[in-house]
Amino acid sequence: MRRTQPEHYGLLPDGEATPPASATPPAPDERKSANRQATRILLRDSRFWTIVICYNLAVTAEMCAFVHQIAYAEEYGIDRIAAASSMGIISAASIAGRFFYGWLSDRTGDVKWTASLGLAIMAIGMGILLVSKTLGVFYLYALVFGFGWGSVGLMIPILTVDRFGREMLGTAYGLVNFFAVGLGGSIGPIVGGLIYDAFGSYFYAWLVNLALLTSVTFLILLLKKRGRSDGTE
Repeated sequence: MRRTQPEHYGLLPDGEATPPASATPPAPDERKSANRQATRILLRDSRFWTIVICYNLAVTAEMCAFVHQIAYAEEYGIDRIAAASSMGIISAASIAGRFFYGWLSDRTGDVKWTASLGLAIMAIGMGILLVSKTLGVFYLYALVFGFGWGSVGLMIPILTVDRFGREMLGTAYGLVNFFAVGLGGSIGPIVGGLIYDAFGSYFYAWLVNLALLTSVTFLILLLKKRGRSDGTE
């Protein structure tokens, strides 16, 4: 907990070839001051809020679907157990997605394109859910949506470290998870339930989710590169 950087262990990260100037861990007061300063910098940075908004909306749509998809399937006569097994497909597909998006991130000039692809595949999956009235199509939704969902947990730390550097990763990742994953995850199921109660159908909830995912697919592409707004490269 006290040694917070690879240099404190004599390691040279990120391909660095020279030893660090100092391997002495910062004092507790220095760490607290640095964390407060990092928080102030992040909250004033439009890139931070772009990442937060995109993944807040993506997680809102994701959790709305996860909580209500089985009830939706039952409306079309799909067996509850068979519908519930789709969660296993989603999980397996997400694992494959994490390997794929990690591999792709290492080979793209800007990782925002990989993030956009993952969100786009989630949107395609949500479009499939809109027309899922049989078990086969429902499983297809689970496969596609799960593969896209695999990008979410992976791309948040990749985007934050790419935009803000590894020195601010802990603070940035924690704040993004609070605003995006925490709030979005709690809002999504409620929104889905309210829409169903208002219209008597999940169709409109999936339509809203599709609109959200389509929007963030393009919004994430507005994410400025590191150095654009902080004067560093």
